[in-house]
Amino acid sequence: MNTAEDLGQSFLSLIHQSEESAQVIKLLTKKVDELSGEVKELKESNGDQGWMKAELAAKRVGMKGPALRQRIRNKKYIEGTVWRHSTTGEGRTRQIIVNLAELRKVI
Repeated sequence: MNTAEDLGQSFLSLIHQSEESAQVIKLLTKKVDELSGEVKELKESNGDQGWMKAELAAKRVGMKGPALRQRIRNKKYIEGTVWRHSTTGEGRTRQIIVNLAELRKVI
């Protein structure tokens, strides 16, 4: 038995295990980041109910944000029930917000 060869093989095995561990850690970190984003979205959407930004509502029902906004512009949905404009505290910015429960009823 050649000790140098054994040590070399052990070293290569450790390097390979380290590379695999690094890849696993990278994949797990990515998944944790994705899940953290989903949890944040759920918190912002009141548990997937109520009023929320049009982009988020569209995502929840499997639509693209621009498609939902186009339907709103084309008056496919009732203003005040399914959607409405929201302003900031200063009253300057108007954005479209959507009631997810009502949107689900009409799509």
